[in-house]
Amino acid sequence: NMRVLELFSGIGGMHAAMMEAEVKAGEIVAYDTSLICNKTYELNFIHSPAPLNRCAVRAKLVEQLEVEDLEGFDLWTMSPPCQPYSTTKAANQRDDLDPRSQGLHHIIKLLLDVKNPPKWILLENVKGFHGSKMQNKFLGAIEQRGFSWRQFLLNPIQVGIPNNRLRFYLLCERSARFSDRQGDLFTDVPETSDQRAEAMNGESSKEERSVRRLREFLDEELGPDDPQELVTPASILEKPWARGLSYVGQHDTTTFCFTGSYGKVYHKSSGSMLYMHADHALAEVALDKEDMPRHIGRIRLFSPRCYGKSELVHNN
Repeated sequence: NMRVLELFSGIGGMHAAMMEAEVKAGEIVAYDTSLICNKTYELNFIHSPAPLNRCAVRAKLVEQLEVEDLEGFDLWTMSPPCQPYSTTKAANQRDDLDPRSQGLHHIIKLLLDVKNPPKWILLENVKGFHGSKMQNKFLGAIEQRGFSWRQFLLNPIQVGIPNNRLRFYLLCERSARFSDRQGDLFTDVPETSDQRAEAMNGESSKEERSVRRLREFLDEELGPDDPQELVTPASILEKPWARGLSYVGQHDTTTFCFTGSYGKVYHKSSGSMLYMHADHALAEVALDKEDMPRHIGRIRLFSPRCYGKSELVHNN
């Protein structure tokens, strides 16, 4: 009968993680202001063929939440806006002074005021959140409410997912369980329940899962509803800088982190491009980039439908 509050819920990444971890949530309440994200969340978790929980997603600014909205939950999860702590040039790294950090400022205030704090809090963000002023403010608040914590810097590749996306995770429990090594930053992913217990007790595990190939996740061919604009035009591939983009095929085991600039700005840091019908891993036998126009028609952007084979996605 666990009740879960999902803040800054997006399209439901935390919800998907709870399903993968077999967390038995009796009720989930999610908040996000993006109507597009909320619609996707509803398709994946509320209007799916077999919804697993009582679940509601609400279009509301986190800054507008009241103490009463946060009462009675066992677990809070949150992925606050990352731009204040991102290392990209456009983000400007204004930390706690950035207007986009106001939502987390407000959650800190409510955490100090709420009558019944949750048992657990899980926060996810970019690497730059670690050591930020905003993190220090958050840690100060959870200490006041009797929490201890473990902090991790992890990559999906460490759990077998072919995407290079280094992220910071802060796991908090309202007890003294993690109080002995709160300053340490763990970078290993426990594989078994025994190893998870070791990590919670401050020990490390070096084991990693084998990384799955992209072909397990993507539908390589464009479908009838996919825009043909996904195919990279000759005008792009003929540019000298096209040789510096990231190209991967169905046999590869990694992709660059996909950002909000993907499909708008052609740059390696925006995300990888898909080379269709590759018969080998491009990481092992590199793509011939000296004559990029010869690859016209075989390179395209990933589409939202590419991950239709993933067990974590019910609808697209």
